[in-house]
Amino acid sequence: MLNQPAQFIQEKLSKKELSANTVRDLILATFLVALQKNEQMLTEKALPEDWLTLKAVEIREKASRIFASVEAPFEYPTRAQLEKCFAELEKAYNMAKLPDEVRSEFDSKRALILSKFREGF
Repeated sequence: MLNQPAQFIQEKLSKKELSANTVRDLILATFLVALQKNEQMLTEKALPEDWLTLKAVEIREKASRIFASVEAPFEYPTRAQLEKCFAELEKAYNMAKLPDEVRSEFDSKRALILSKFREGF
């Protein structure tokens, strides 16, 4: 996932149903892709080689803290817990200020991922 988050998302979305931890990882990957696109638009040049890895670690650590703060299990959260945690992560990364095209793609991927979530899977 770290080196090719868009490919990771595409591969997993081919499945009919997804487990809680897969949904969590996919949504974290959508954050990574959206933030990468935004950063590339802002800098208008190639990002450093380690940018994806460093940002992925940062996102995962921040998400882990958010899950803990709302007492949601990181491994097998419910859909409601996922939605609550990701809303907090959106605020933390100020996702509402993304360019419209990036925000639209982020929102549609997240909705598609959540639609495939299956409790207890």
